[in-house]
Amino acid sequence: MDTSEIIIIAAFDQNKGMGLNGDLPWHLPNDFRHFKTQTMGSPMLMGRKTLESFPKALPGRAHYVLSRDENYTPPFQVDGIFNDLEDAIKTLKHYSKLYVIGGGQIYRQALSKATTLQITRVQGIFEADTFFPEIDFKEWKLMKKTIHLKDERHPVSFQIETWVKINSPTEAI
Repeated sequence: MDTSEIIIIAAFDQNKGMGLNGDLPWHLPNDFRHFKTQTMGSPMLMGRKTLESFPKALPGRAHYVLSRDENYTPPFQVDGIFNDLEDAIKTLKHYSKLYVIGGGQIYRQALSKATTLQITRVQGIFEADTFFPEIDFKEWKLMKKTIHLKDERHPVSFQIETWVKINSPTEAI
C-alpha cells in the first residue's frame, strides 16, 4: 500500500517567510496546538536544519530526516535518515499519512508529491531567511479555513487552511 496522504504542514507570512536563524519569527500557541494535533501519532519528514531547531524529539511522533550528508549524525535519536526524497517516500509508504514539516528546501522538493497542504497564513511581514515555495493554487482545492484573530496570546491574526490536490485520492474525502 502506498502512503495515501503526503501532507505538507507549514506556516508562513504574507511574503511566504517562515523562518529566521532556525526559528519561527512568531509565537502563535493555537498554531502550535494545531501542529501537535495534526502530527501526533504520525511520521514526520524534515530536513536537517528543521530537526536541529528542536531541543529534543517531539513526543508521540516518528522523526525522519532528509539530508544530503551521508554521514549525518542527528543531535538526538531519530527513526531514520534519508539522502533522497523518493527513497524516503518509498520506504515510508506503509504509513497512511506522512507529514512533511520543513524546511524550505524540503517543501520545494515535496510540493509536487503532496496530496494535502495544511497552511497557516500569518498576517504581517516578518524578517525571514527561509521561505515557502510558490504554490499554483489552480492545482488545489480549499477544503477548510479557520480564522484566528489577534488576541492577548497571539500578537497577529492568522488563518489555518487545508487544501487538497485536485484529482488526488484525498480530494474525495
